[in-house]
Amino acid sequence: MNLYNLLESKNLDISNIVKTFKEKNFNYIYNQYKEAVDELLFISNTNEFDDFINEQGELKEEPFLLEFAYKKGVCCNIGMYDENANDILSDYINRHSNINVNLHYSYDEINHLKGDIININELIKNTNKRYLVLLDDTYCEGSYYIFIIDEKFDDKQWESHAIARII
Repeated sequence: MNLYNLLESKNLDISNIVKTFKEKNFNYIYNQYKEAVDELLFISNTNEFDDFINEQGELKEEPFLLEFAYKKGVCCNIGMYDENANDILSDYINRHSNINVNLHYSYDEINHLKGDIININELIKNTNKRYLVLLDDTYCEGSYYIFIIDEKFDDKQWESHAIARII
């Protein structure tokens, strides 16, 4: 299983994006998805993007796709140092699982997040849903992307060079 399968399972049509990345047409990506790119790279304009491409040579596809998914509302995103991460993640889980949770996320204690998600997955197991947590640290200290997925979705053999499957 890979990120493409995951996003397709969320009914996101990413075929044009994948094609554009293969063509290395990063300016098109920037122009079409400026808000996602700006947030991903912590930039705010075309000149900063051009400087980034000149320095780095490319925009990485998988981190962009995660940010794109977040902007489309198919996952939750919490930054490694998000001060309101508990509220963001609790709201997301409460909205999608119809359960009330009180999380204890702390950026320096990833095991709390893992434990909370494992417990929540146990609570919602009769719904045939579960949470998948992915970590991307390509352009920052780390950003967690949390997806709710069908239980039958096979992510055990996660295939990615850039994105870590946490849970």
